[in-house]
Amino acid sequence: MGEAYYGHRLISGCDEPGVCYEYMDQHLRGMRIVYDRYYASRYNRFVNNLLLRWQGHRELCSKLPYLALALHDLGKAIYQDTLRSSCRAPRHEIASASLAWYMTKGVLCNRCKIVLALTILLHHHAMRPPNKLLEQIDGYAREYSERIHAKYSIDNVVNYMNVAFSIYGISWDIRLININDLLDSFKAMSSTFSRLVKAKSNGLFSKMPKFKEEYFGIYRLALTLLQPLIVSDITSARLQRRPPCKNLEGSDVSEVDEEMLREVVDDSSKCNALAEALRQKLGVKS
Repeated sequence: MGEAYYGHRLISGCDEPGVCYEYMDQHLRGMRIVYDRYYASRYNRFVNNLLLRWQGHRELCSKLPYLALALHDLGKAIYQDTLRSSCRAPRHEIASASLAWYMTKGVLCNRCKIVLALTILLHHHAMRPPNKLLEQIDGYAREYSERIHAKYSIDNVVNYMNVAFSIYGISWDIRLININDLLDSFKAMSSTFSRLVKAKSNGLFSKMPKFKEEYFGIYRLALTLLQPLIVSDITSARLQRRPPCKNLEGSDVSEVDEEMLREVVDDSSKCNALAEALRQKLGVKS
């Protein structure tokens, strides 16, 4: 499971095995290009304004938008075998969220850590509705454990972190990864999200002011960060996973029609239209 592919350039995804792999460094760099061009000024300002009301947050919390982009596919590091053979990494967003939860312990304050993990967990919510996905977390624990224990999985996780650090200009000392601690971290994340979802569904945000103060800001910020994450993710993938495998790096994406862009950011289901416009501007056939 996964062991044959350590040492290869990490794969982000593909539409057809062996035809056009989008590598992780390409994908993360393409996402940054899209985010910096269309979202950075507005969303960075929003995050910083919100953090002014959160006492005790760590300095790195101001990088939450970049952290979400950088770590959203961290779970794919333990799915390199299936990505290469069948372009699949089933429920990788759960693994990504759990690994991000673990890797940012002591680096982010608790609330920012929850925001980051929740944003990552929900970034494929169009395919897996939040309630169903959250119900699947506990059932995913066995597969997660098996993949974490597989040969080279931890090496691939560290490899991913180094790639993400280099692209997003974020870094901290990567903690020594302990598999038992990783599994304990998975349980802690699952428990936290279960409480959060139950609180929202039971109306506790309105009934308990202290609970609302503690958790509503977390939920609001996570959902806000989803929009640029999803649009950047889909746009980068659509452009780089299809022949002739156009690499966004160094390309000019600034000429996309601004009116159409506004439609896309208001409705992320129109990402395909944005991707097609980008493809045309870059001279890539559909």
